[in-house]
Amino acid sequence: MAKYSMRVAWSPEDEVFVASSPELGGLSAHGVTPPEATAELSEAIDLALGTYEKEGWEVPEPQTLRTYSGQLRVRLPESLHAWLAGAAETEGVSLNTFLVAKLSEVRGVSGRGRARSPLPSQSSRRGSPARLTDRAEAPNP
Repeated sequence: MAKYSMRVAWSPEDEVFVASSPELGGLSAHGVTPPEATAELSEAIDLALGTYEKEGWEVPEPQTLRTYSGQLRVRLPESLHAWLAGAAETEGVSLNTFLVAKLSEVRGVSGRGRARSPLPSQSSRRGSPARLTDRAEAPNP
């Protein structure tokens, strides 16, 4: 069995579950249930890989789960760095704590919890990354 990622979503237009593989150009299959859709996609992947090999095409590498260290290096203008450091000092927190709080606020997270949604709607967002430089305020508890 090929180890390619699969994404399954309901299609209201077709009234079926659609399973797709992003590594293979969005190759997709459908089924009445998610397991049926993924079984159909597994078969389609095997057939597609056979075609790749037969035609001499380069076979895409399967995606793997990514891990993150929790560390991020960001380059920014000196003026923005100075403003952020000043805002953090005004709040009485480290620059790191200030940035984590602001990024969490934009994501809709308080503390170390998980975000309510990976893509918050415009109406539910209190700010955007561009607006973080406009103001300095403590995150809501």
